[in-house]
Amino acid sequence: MNYIDALRKISKKLDAEFNESELITHSPSKGAFREYIVKNCIRPFLPDAYGISNGECFDYTGAVSKQLDAVIYDRLYSYVIPYGDDFIQFPYESVYGNIEIKSMLNKDELFKALDNIESFKKLTRKRAEAAQVIPNRSFDIKGVEWNEEGNYYEPFGIIFAFGSNKPESIIKYLSEKSIENVKYLPNIIILYNERTIIFRIKYEENENGQSGWYVNFTDDFDGFVAIPCGEDTLPIFITSVLIYSSFERISSMDIPELINPIIDDALHRGESYKQCIYKKK
Repeated sequence: MNYIDALRKISKKLDAEFNESELITHSPSKGAFREYIVKNCIRPFLPDAYGISNGECFDYTGAVSKQLDAVIYDRLYSYVIPYGDDFIQFPYESVYGNIEIKSMLNKDELFKALDNIESFKKLTRKRAEAAQVIPNRSFDIKGVEWNEEGNYYEPFGIIFAFGSNKPESIIKYLSEKSIENVKYLPNIIILYNERTIIFRIKYEENENGQSGWYVNFTDDFDGFVAIPCGEDTLPIFITSVLIYSSFERISSMDIPELINPIIDDALHRGESYKQCIYKKK
């Protein structure tokens, strides 16, 4: 038994729960339960520092994403705004990525998922400092110059679909979608019942000097390819979430930057406030 074997066994549980959900006749309830199934499948394999919930993301400019199905976020240091049991508003600095979950991925549902992911990826985040050891703490070492030009990865966007049109149709639909920037497209698309994953690919030279097409995990890619993955579909999905999350350098929202101007404005709003100032003798 190893880690991948354990993930393969989870597929049987996912299949059983999906089949059970077919008994639900109310479409929104069925969709919500299937979101729960996927999140409940991922959650045990995430480190305790990671949270997963649906909700919205906002950035420091005031922009807000569309509603998102399963946001992976920093659970330890995030300043989130919770609403009820499973809806949270997240500062964009504190999220790793989002997973859109679909019962059936056809052209219309794909375009809806793409719109949600684009609304999420278009948000603006402040980069974490190179010297940060945790999201809200940094340190300096005398004589050390930090490399601020290192690899920074934007939050990922994944689509997980239980059922779908054929993989070649999904790739065709991707080419038909009008989008502002290709980096706003999904990082991977899981076609679970097809046991197929659509990856980003790039034509490049590998470390051995051989040129060809290779799966690419960055925003520098040339297209998409559908790869049948069989029993490894779920293990690749879960480990991809972990890989993308490990690529990112997150930070926490700057609370003093938000609140200090409000306090300062309240202090200087009227002359009457000045009469209350205590001056030490």
